[in-house]
Amino acid sequence: MFIDMSDCHRMTSLTSLTWRCVKVNGAALRNVKDSMTNLSTLALLGVFGAEGGNLTFQHMTVLCLGLSTPAEDLVMNLPTLKKLQLKMQCPKNLVIIAPVLRYVAFNLEVPESSKVELKCIDAVPKSTSSHTVTESHINYSGQVEGAGLEELLYGAASFIPMSSLVEKNPNLKKVFLDIPCMTLAEDGRFLAPLKDVPLSLPSFDHLHNLRKLEVLNIGPGLWYSLEAKVDTLISVEKWPVINTLYLHMIPHNREASLKVLGLLLGTSVTSLKIFIHSSSPVSRDELATGIEEQVSACELRSGNIIICKHYYHLKGN
Repeated sequence: MFIDMSDCHRMTSLTSLTWRCVKVNGAALRNVKDSMTNLSTLALLGVFGAEGGNLTFQHMTVLCLGLSTPAEDLVMNLPTLKKLQLKMQCPKNLVIIAPVLRYVAFNLEVPESSKVELKCIDAVPKSTSSHTVTESHINYSGQVEGAGLEELLYGAASFIPMSSLVEKNPNLKKVFLDIPCMTLAEDGRFLAPLKDVPLSLPSFDHLHNLRKLEVLNIGPGLWYSLEAKVDTLISVEKWPVINTLYLHMIPHNREASLKVLGLLLGTSVTSLKIFIHSSSPVSRDELATGIEEQVSACELRSGNIIICKHYYHLKGN
């Protein structure tokens, strides 16, 4: 479907707009800004052809950017934005100004030729800070004390932008980390890891600064990387304080999985939930005894194993 909004009249009563799998004219985002000035929710999912622009939405609280063709320049001033999802082809220049942003889902690979800036600065800041990561051209401007992001969902092959986001947001309460390297069939069965996605590890040292961290959630792609690099993990001298740990596994190596679990449970974990994909190369039955031994050693109750359609769920309190 092709959408051309160049001749649209003003639609000031419209507060929510979703485009999914459509092609638009290059000025589409500017047309949306000019004709739909009171949008509070904008979701662009699989949108082709938008060339970007300098946009301001005074009332927007939720934004999902899923542009399937890279824009040249995209600058967005969003003074009331609270939730942001970036899952798209990276523009050459992306700037998002969002003073009250609280939740970010960052599914964005940033090439060397691109620059991304997230500016979350209070209108009258007591102090501000900026951090530049030259390897991936990520600029991040920090918040005043007591403000900032509370939830971060991060899914990318490189964890360099994550380090910048975490470093400047000490009040994060929930962090989800993953690498998008696992392929599933239409019915949810696990197929194989993607061979062209590099495996990396986040710097767990950056999590030490998260004084309010309550939940760490590790996705199946990152778990696969943790298994592959378990010898590197062993050298980590101090793990961050974690209250609740969620593990989403598609285990490939029983011994490595149990080693990783043992390292993670050496922290301050008081609540543990483990999800094991039912078509994993290593089955739940092969892991169950080892998991329960690890949990018992940490005085966590293993609880019941719930068999879902494609996941086994093991939880401890």
